[in-house]
Amino acid sequence: MKIVAANAVFTETVFPHPKAFWRHLEQLLAPLKAQGAQVVLLPGLTGLVYTQAVLGPPPHPAELIQEAAAQAPHLTAGFSRLARQFRLYLCPGSTVVRAGGRYHLAAALFDPEGRQVGEQYQTHLSAEERSWGLSPGEELQVFPTAVGKLALVVGTDGRYPEVSRIVGLQGAELVLAPAAVPAPYNRWRQVASLWREVQQNQFFALENWLQGQIGATTYDGRAAILAPCEMTPGETGYLAEAQQSCWAELDFHRRQEVIAAYPLFKHLNPTLYEAHLPGIYERRDPGAS
Repeated sequence: MKIVAANAVFTETVFPHPKAFWRHLEQLLAPLKAQGAQVVLLPGLTGLVYTQAVLGPPPHPAELIQEAAAQAPHLTAGFSRLARQFRLYLCPGSTVVRAGGRYHLAAALFDPEGRQVGEQYQTHLSAEERSWGLSPGEELQVFPTAVGKLALVVGTDGRYPEVSRIVGLQGAELVLAPAAVPAPYNRWRQVASLWREVQQNQFFALENWLQGQIGATTYDGRAAILAPCEMTPGETGYLAEAQQSCWAELDFHRRQEVIAAYPLFKHLNPTLYEAHLPGIYERRDPGAS
């Protein structure tokens, strides 16, 4: 199986009103659909970009976080409409949601019918994110779809190898990783995120770092489409990398050939993990709940 996957990169992040935000997204998605894209990822903190258009620049991050959570139903409805309009599997970056009295940074996945396939909370938070009043999630999921098994690695979760390893062991074939990192851009910080995890877990990944302004903070980054080095030009690990929207063909059959040639997961040593990391790694009966 082959599919076309794409990153949609914002060319602006400060909008005079919410309608301008949705119009900008339509302008981003239309050419990607024309290239045959079936899966599209938006950058991290898209929900805060939208909320900024609702509020204007807020006086304090806490206000932005609370209002972003209040806007979550509007975002869900708008992204559902876009996924249905363009017939895409769409991960619309990340936003803040409120659940059980707590605020979480979350990413969702919508199918071409506009249905929400799933939602993933970020499980590791930076000191700044904790200062905003966010709480970490506790579970990692993989979502079966018509284009393969997809996982969402949200924000700073891309820096923690256990996150990608866990979804890899659950069978993830394509990881979508929306993020937002304050400027200045550091290429090696990005290499130490999903590029590293793709090589260690042999899945495909889309990584999309926000470029633009939220409040007083400037964010910068790149959009990358990643694959195991053996199946990329020059063995770089990159199928595409840009400061603008980009797309690439993902060849799942070729990925299986790479895994067959070097079945990385067969070289794991759970006995060693159990001896030195008790309570973190545990064996389970595959039929256990």
